[in-house]
Amino acid sequence: MDLRFPQGDRHGPESVIGMSELLIGIVGIRTRWLASRPMITLGVDLASQPERTATCQIRWRAPPPRRPTVDALSKGATDSRLLELFRGSDKIGIDAPFGWPVSFVQAIRGYSTATVWPTCDVSDLRFRRTDRMVRERLGRWPLSVSADRIAMTAMRAARLLAKVAEEGEEVIDRSGGGRFVETYPAVALSIWGLPSKCYKGETEEATAVRLEIVDGLAEKLGSGLILSEEVRRKCLESDDMLDALVAALVARGAARRRCQPVAPDDRRLAKEEGGSRARTRIVLRGSEDEQSSQGTGPL
Repeated sequence: MDLRFPQGDRHGPESVIGMSELLIGIVGIRTRWLASRPMITLGVDLASQPERTATCQIRWRAPPPRRPTVDALSKGATDSRLLELFRGSDKIGIDAPFGWPVSFVQAIRGYSTATVWPTCDVSDLRFRRTDRMVRERLGRWPLSVSADRIAMTAMRAARLLAKVAEEGEEVIDRSGGGRFVETYPAVALSIWGLPSKCYKGETEEATAVRLEIVDGLAEKLGSGLILSEEVRRKCLESDDMLDALVAALVARGAARRRCQPVAPDDRRLAKEEGGSRARTRIVLRGSEDEQSSQGTGPL
């Protein structure tokens, strides 16, 4: 394709046609580049302090026969390191609340400005809509972002997301519509038919449950993602790193539209409170959601 301007009047019809061809060529080149480059998903098991913050970055190689790989799985991520990883990832799943219950925020605002307090159920102040969905799935309440220590983790998540927005990279969609998605690994494990409790901690019992989870993931992923011996060892040693791996898988599912979308009636609320991709429909070989999910591959 000749990218030079046509001879003659540079503002005439011929120059318009030449510019159109140029733009079409550029769009085509970009489309082919995006199709050939690997998608990179990042999973973050966020904690209030770096020492307990684990990250997992997966490179989904394209086109075949190149196989996806876990590029990095580690703990100790500082804010600066997380921001660096964010810049190099296409979709980021973070295991942390992205917001607070709307009723709680309104109550604090009212008390601060006019010393009034709502006459509502206390559970409305403690739990978000997405937390109630988690309870429906797991049969137990998650930690309350307004009344439990996980609020410290949520504050760190808010600081990081605010920094991304401040840098002008993008508008943060707390419902998961953009690059960032709130994840809840225990719910994902439950949907995939894997153990979702008693895997936290350093006891022999917890380690045994993590082994069952890792073996189950390896079987369900099949050739879609090979878990190396090093990755398996780290997941057995640390529930934080296991959660980061699961968060990276959920991020992949969200990127490929294999997570159940936020209900239309809940969308506005999720954009304020945050919305966990609790009911992820990632296709894991043999999972209960395989037949009802979009697509056919393992991820």
